[in-house]
Amino acid sequence: MSDLYIEDIMNKIRLKDSISMPRIFETGSSRNSDEGKLDYAGFNAPIVEWIYAQYMHKHRFLEDGTMRASDNWQKGFPQEEILKSLVRHVKDLELMAAGYNLTEHGKDVSMTDVLCAIRFNTNAYILSVVKEPEAQFPELKTLNRNYEETTSGLR
Repeated sequence: MSDLYIEDIMNKIRLKDSISMPRIFETGSSRNSDEGKLDYAGFNAPIVEWIYAQYMHKHRFLEDGTMRASDNWQKGFPQEEILKSLVRHVKDLELMAAGYNLTEHGKDVSMTDVLCAIRFNTNAYILSVVKEPEAQFPELKTLNRNYEETTSGLR
């Protein structure tokens, strides 16, 4: 047998093994396997999402008392501003991890607030990069094009 023939057989076996069986539920309904699909619920803990939502809501209020929309941050910030804020909060985390207590405007700063601030700045920086997909993530060019095609009728 030639190496090419054996390789072809091995590829067919791999393909057969990679095909997942559908899931059949007690009701009789069926769905394709969820193998290999993104598991958003598993990637995040509900308590962490709740803490982050509390943090984000608390920071919706501006000094003049007005409340901005929850998605206001998605309008974007200059990357250098995001980075400065991110570094500042990472330094806060380092101080807290070393045992220091921090205050801001006369109030104690909690570890979860610092971690949420880091997450916020990370999210904002990721969003700023994704808005320029060819610059950092060439694979997003296809994703963005597909998204635009599927949502173009919704606008």
